[in-house]
Amino acid sequence: MRIAALVTTLAASLLAPGTSFPRERVGAMVHLPERLAVQRAKVVEEALSRVLAERGGASAVAPDQVFSRLAREARGRSARRRAADLLAKAVVLVDRVRYIEAVAALEQARSSAVAGHAQLVDPKLLADVDFQLGVVRHVMQHRTAGALLERSFALWPRRALDPGDRSPKVARAIRDAAARARRSPPPLPGVGEMRHAARVSGVERLVLVTPSEQTRSLEVVDVRVFRHRRGWTATRKQVWPSDASVDQVASRLGRTVGELLGLSDGGTAGGTCSRWRPLAWTSGALAVALAGTSAALFVVSHQRVEEAESLGTNPPSVEYADEAQGLESSARSMRTGAIVTLALAGAAAAGAVVLWIATRAKPGSGSGERRLALQGAGVLVRF
Repeated sequence: MRIAALVTTLAASLLAPGTSFPRERVGAMVHLPERLAVQRAKVVEEALSRVLAERGGASAVAPDQVFSRLAREARGRSARRRAADLLAKAVVLVDRVRYIEAVAALEQARSSAVAGHAQLVDPKLLADVDFQLGVVRHVMQHRTAGALLERSFALWPRRALDPGDRSPKVARAIRDAAARARRSPPPLPGVGEMRHAARVSGVERLVLVTPSEQTRSLEVVDVRVFRHRRGWTATRKQVWPSDASVDQVASRLGRTVGELLGLSDGGTAGGTCSRWRPLAWTSGALAVALAGTSAALFVVSHQRVEEAESLGTNPPSVEYADEAQGLESSARSMRTGAIVTLALAGAAAAGAVVLWIATRAKPGSGSGERRLALQGAGVLVRF
């Protein structure tokens, strides 16, 4: 019975106020806010920060802190600087009509920009590289020119459409690419970039909020979840009025983020708790199996005792006495095994109850319940 008492004590400690279940650290990012007006981007930033702060409490990381970690990383900063230098070199080569050398320099610049995580930290740099590469390849009649130009406008929608001294054919290709970019969803960062952002932020999951469309009356964002070990795992589209307040945006984002992460509205770690459900069923099945085994051992033990007593009614002899003692010894061993098995069944049953309570936990407003939510949440917002 000591085992059952130990499990009961452990259950009480797990469910005590202020106890945190093991869970993954979560962060969030606002990606390509250039698709929104600056004021509206700040509203989304504030709303997302509020959502995570309500769930993560004091453990939430400020937006500028996470972004500065990613932007200040030495290797990434060096790679972006090299990309900028190669881009400047390529522009000079284009002016001198040395297109093949320019393409080589731009390809290197693009690789360096991607290695420096420019899409997350400095998307305009990557957009400039794609734009120049698309223009040069269009002049060289390469089939990838249109896709590169479209990606450039998708990364940096505010790019001016000034054709400059370009030929009418190139200017038309630029205008067509800009029009397609307005109708297409923004490009997602690569898996490597997202894993790097998660690693720098010290989180396991990242919520990516990407403004995808803005009209006079509505703002549309895509909310996605990236898991460090599994890649993209969930996505949801969210819409609110273009003049929605911070409170309204936070309310809608809160529900969406909670659903995608498996969190209830009150901040309870529903996603984490759902992972306890298979253990609850396993523990319950184990309790039933152990209880059945204990009952069987008790029955057999009782039968052995009856057999030993029946031998005792026969005329005494050494043969009967030895056999009776063997039956009694076997009955005692089985009875001990039955008691131990029953204790283990009780412990498994108590564990199943605890795990089932955890899976059925209701949202609440207590500080302990909040601590079951987003621990170590981080926010990354870029303008």
